[in-house]
Amino acid sequence: MDNISNYDYWWCFPVHNNGLILSELDGSGKKFYSSRQNLFSPLESIGIYTDDDSTPLLDVMLEMQAQEASNPPVDEKSDADTLRNYLGTVLPTFDRDRELIIF
Repeated sequence: MDNISNYDYWWCFPVHNNGLILSELDGSGKKFYSSRQNLFSPLESIGIYTDDDSTPLLDVMLEMQAQEASNPPVDEKSDADTLRNYLGTVLPTFDRDRELIIF
């Protein structure tokens, strides 16, 4: 059985409540993945803990994009402290005690 994590770059098409259709960015390799056999987390349901509450991950990513020229992202293979410091420049109120950086 094909595993959803085998896709490096893909485009997602939601199919009601029962799964997703994923394809390569060029439109090739379309395949249906059932929500009964795969766990999906919609971007809208993911957030970053802050000192007061939480901030939707989409908002954090949009802020990263807005700051890209003046505050370029760090390498994804950076150590946890470097990643945490970068996140602190993008979202100064993120809760450093509750957010874990896992490799």
